[in-house]
Amino acid sequence: MTAAQQRQAHKLLQTGLSPQAYARATQVILFKVSAWDANCPKHIPQRFEAADVATALAERDRRIEALESQLKQLRSNTPTP
Repeated sequence: MTAAQQRQAHKLLQTGLSPQAYARATQVILFKVSAWDANCPKHIPQRFEAADVATALAERDRRIEALESQLKQLRSNTPTP
């Protein structure tokens, strides 16, 4: 640990990490980050255009209506015991 890092760690211990905390920190861990990718695709949700979603939902609704119609027709052609 360099002298500057030691001073930084000491300052963090003296000032505390959070002013709202009721406890006082007794140790500090400093990390040296060599790379950072805020655009990692693992954490970015997919984006869909509203028009594409509306089209997909309309297709789904049409398909449900067709299937319900077929089911109704099949039920009306089947004699009840």
